[in-house]
This record gives sequence, C-alpha cells and structure tokens, in this order.
Amino acid sequence: MKSILACCLIVVLLTGCKAQLQTLLEQSAKPTNAEMIGGLKEALKAGAIGAAEELGKAGGFSASDIYKIVLPKEAQPITKNIALIPGGQKLLNEAIARINRAAERASSKAAPIFTEAIVEMSIADAAGILKSGGSAATDYLDQKTRAKLKAAFAPDIREALNERLIAGVSAKESWETLTNGYNKAADSFAGRAAKLSPIKTDLEDYVLDKALSAIFSEIAIKEREIRENPLQSASNLVRKAFSYAKNGY
Repeated sequence: MKSILACCLIVVLLTGCKAQLQTLLEQSAKPTNAEMIGGLKEALKAGAIGAAEELGKAGGFSASDIYKIVLPKEAQPITKNIALIPGGQKLLNEAIARINRAAERASSKAAPIFTEAIVEMSIADAAGILKSGGSAATDYLDQKTRAKLKAAFAPDIREALNERLIAGVSAKESWETLTNGYNKAADSFAGRAAKLSPIKTDLEDYVLDKALSAIFSEIAIKEREIRENPLQSASNLVRKAFSYAKNGY
C-alpha cells in the first residue's frame, strides 16, 4: 500500500514539474508579433487605467501622502501670513481641498484617452518599448496623451479654481490678489533689499502639471513592477512578452 502511495506521489510531482517546465519553456520562447503587442497592450491598459481609477476616486489626491496637491512653494511667504488673518486658514484649506477634488474628477477622464493611444500602438512601437526597458511604456503614453489629457483636465481644474469660496472669492482670485500684492512688495525698494523674489507661477498650469505628473508617476510604478516580476501577472500574454524582454530581448 505504501509503495502504491509513493508511486502516486512521484507521478504527481513529475506531472507538476512537467507542467512548470512547459510553462517556463512557453514564457522563455520568443513571442510572436501578435503576442508581443497583445501582452504589452494588456499590461498598459491595466497599468494606465488602474492609475487613473486610483487617482480618480474620492481621496485619490487629497488623502495621498505622495500626490496631495498643495499651493506652490513660492506661496509659502503668503500662506504663513494669511493664516494670521481671520478666516484665512479656512480659505486656504478650502482652496486646497477644491484643487484636489478637481484633480480627482479630472483623472477619472483619463481612461478613454489612454485606451485610444494603446489601441493605436503599432508592432514597431511595441517592439521598441519592450526592448528599451525602464519606463519606455510610460514615456510612450506620456508622449501620446499628455496634450489630450491636459485639454481634458483643464475644464475641471479651471472650474474648481473659479468656484466662489469665503466672501464670494475664488481660489484663483485669491491667488492672483495675493501674488500681485506680494509681487508689488517684492519689486519695491524694501523688497529688493530683502531679496524677495516675485512669484510667477500660474495656478491653473501648476495644478494641471501636478495632476498629470501624479498619473504618469503611478503608471511608471506599475510598469516597473511588471518588468521586475513579469511572472506575477495573471495574464499569459503579459508574462510571455515581459519575461522575454527581461531575459534578454
């Protein structure tokens, strides 16, 4: 009886090893063009759309230690002083909250733009991305979609910055009033003597850039994960394409 069980165990182990060997052979073999582009597109869709969904949900920016958008560093001299004004800190907090909510709403619009760029990818594009390694896939999406994303994001960002806050003043108006006043002081004799630097940051462009940078940073993280551990993917196509790329394209 024991010998029969031992034989059965050996058969099971050998069968399992054979299956694993077959899987490894399949993944190490050179993928066809269809497999190569299919695996890359599948990975890109998962990474890009996943990043957009994560940042597009409530708290995607505002609750993030990494991506929460705050006012530009050039505004620090202003924010320190406005906090001393009655209602000033509340005004700043509400402006920052609206900015981050706008970035979240805008990010939810990214998925179809990413999908369009991925669908249009050629075999030559896919081969170059896989061969290049690093953040090549993220760089490809950045090049193909940044202008469209900026155009899609701008209305939400602009609307948030123009929404009336305390005393009927918007974040944009507050920013412009504060910076204009500060810049006049910086340009005065006393300001120049104190070596104050004028603030030239456009708030809308600043928020747009932060929102876009966050999305592409998240995509780059996901790309790095799949390149470093392709066998962790649940997709056979992704495993095959990225394993081949990793093991010496």
